[in-house]
Amino acid sequence: MLAIGLMSGTSLDGIDVALCEVNGWGENTTIQCVDFIVYPIPEKTKDKIRKACLSVGFSTRDVCSLNFEFGKVCSEAVKKMKKK
Repeated sequence: MLAIGLMSGTSLDGIDVALCEVNGWGENTTIQCVDFIVYPIPEKTKDKIRKACLSVGFSTRDVCSLNFEFGKVCSEAVKKMKKK
């Protein structure tokens, strides 16, 4: 089975995208990294994330909107890996 994993850290340098091959079951499971990319986070989205972390002038509505925006960026990262 192939699986794609995503991670973004506090540095906001990008979204780490790992394509892994998973085989086996239970204690016999093996995972091998097949490919890896770093997908850049758009500056506009980074600015919103920073503002949300400071909680200054950022409403619940803004957080919900950012959740969808970041989800879209993550989906674009997955699409880039799939094309590669």
